[in-house]
Amino acid sequence: MDPSGRAPAPVSEERVVPPPVQTVEIEDIPGDPPTREFPVDRVRKHLAYGSIGLFGVAMVAGFVGAVWSEDVWERTKDFLLIVVPIITLLIGGAVAHYFDRRM
Repeated sequence: MDPSGRAPAPVSEERVVPPPVQTVEIEDIPGDPPTREFPVDRVRKHLAYGSIGLFGVAMVAGFVGAVWSEDVWERTKDFLLIVVPIITLLIGGAVAHYFDRRM
């Protein structure tokens, strides 16, 4: 007996074997119904790629204008002074709208 006055629990030498586990094939589980998140994520992806592409085209145009000649650089500089703020404004507004957590 232990100090609390209770008898020790009996010790068994037998091994306990768990029952076999049943497996379920993935094809047996029906797919999730389409949700609103999929089209929104697709719009976000296209928005991100499109805005990066538009900004990249403007930067490449500026680089080509800078390399071409001095006269072309003056016109390209004026072009970039007008276009880059507009592009950043569009990107900022679109990002704020589509990536906002409130849905």
